[in-house]
Amino acid sequence: MINRMYIYLKAVLKVFGILLSGLFIMLIVLAAFNHNFDGYCEDEGRILSDKELFEIAAGNTYKMNPNCCKLEDSYYFGDKTNDFLNRLLFGNHNRGLTVYRNRENANRDYDVKYYAINQCGKIVDSSGEELSEQTYREEIDKIKQNRK
Repeated sequence: MINRMYIYLKAVLKVFGILLSGLFIMLIVLAAFNHNFDGYCEDEGRILSDKELFEIAAGNTYKMNPNCCKLEDSYYFGDKTNDFLNRLLFGNHNRGLTVYRNRENANRDYDVKYYAINQCGKIVDSSGEELSEQTYREEIDKIKQNRK
């Protein structure tokens, strides 16, 4: 009886190992043929520069103030593991774009917008918040310092 259970368990573990190995190989093959890890834009047929992504996603705000924006390597809601799997399995890799705006036509209010943009600069998600003038100026100064 114990000998049969041992043989059965051994067979189950062997099948599980084969399935796990197959899954691992499939993930490696997907990663090898998936351009989303390097930021490849299918529409343009190439990788866009940070400046091009700023111009597409931030538009007039970037043209009026090139120091308004910063680009993050990853933008995700939740766990980084989910972002990695999302990129690998479904080809969705979003970068984070932070845009600091001085809305002069709105009583000189300041705000920050957080965008999730795809490899081609298309905005796929966003949020934002109001800022004080001091916070706005501090963040713009940080961006200027990082670009030197």
